[in-house]
Amino acid sequence: MFHFKIISCKDLPRKDANGLIDSYVVIETKGKENKARPGGKTKVVQNDLNPVYPDQTFDIPSDNCYTVKFTVMDEDVLKDDMACWIKIKVPSLMTRLGDKITKEMLVKNPENHPNCRPAITFMVTLDGDLASDHPAKDAQVAIPPKPKYEPLVIEPVKDHNIYVYNILVLDPENKKYYFSENPTVPSFIKKEGDKYTIDHNGRKLIVIPVFRTTRDFKKTVLKVKANDLTLEQTLIYRGEWLMDKALNLPSKEIKQIHPFQRNQYNTQNWVSLLPEQIKPAGEYTTY
Repeated sequence: MFHFKIISCKDLPRKDANGLIDSYVVIETKGKENKARPGGKTKVVQNDLNPVYPDQTFDIPSDNCYTVKFTVMDEDVLKDDMACWIKIKVPSLMTRLGDKITKEMLVKNPENHPNCRPAITFMVTLDGDLASDHPAKDAQVAIPPKPKYEPLVIEPVKDHNIYVYNILVLDPENKKYYFSENPTVPSFIKKEGDKYTIDHNGRKLIVIPVFRTTRDFKKTVLKVKANDLTLEQTLIYRGEWLMDKALNLPSKEIKQIHPFQRNQYNTQNWVSLLPEQIKPAGEYTTY
């Protein structure tokens, strides 16, 4: 909200027969639609070329105040007539909330009255919410820093069994998947033996460990380290299994799922058969 006060004028034109003027100031504003809006007027000060106006405040919403025009009028019995005026671009005055400016400015003397250089002194204050139409000059919009995400490092914990260990990474937003037996490794995944580093950078991914048992398998509690988390599953039967826990990135939320055996399916068919409880619906293709 803008608050205007007309304080005084000086050296006004002599409009009346007595060589003086009965003056008041009319305020008019224009907003973004460039339509003139009345903003109010001061009380009349009679017979004074250097009037000081009574204390009045004119409140004008900032989004309706691109320009303000002050017109000094002469009050007459039959018809009031204009003495002088000035139009100001408000953003050139106000650059931030809380500004309080008192300014004296020369005004236009359209009738070229001799021997006068009329001026007006006004005060303007801006408070509340600054309209988006009035940004400060060279204002820099603060861009919040991007959150930093810790890469996920995932690897199995060795026990008395020997396994073939892989991971399945699902990308539901892009309908892509990566199975670590594939020769092509996405750029955000680094493989070092059975250890995988997934630099997800906030990407929404589902990561599921996959175990294939070998000979002499014995019942065990599978364990997989994922940064500061440990995923565990009791494994009784031989075969190639998705672990019964999926890790959602970037939240690292652990989701319980039903164990799902691969059997003899090739990777594409196997992924296509995964239930929606594991893989959100859609046709997935490999990275």
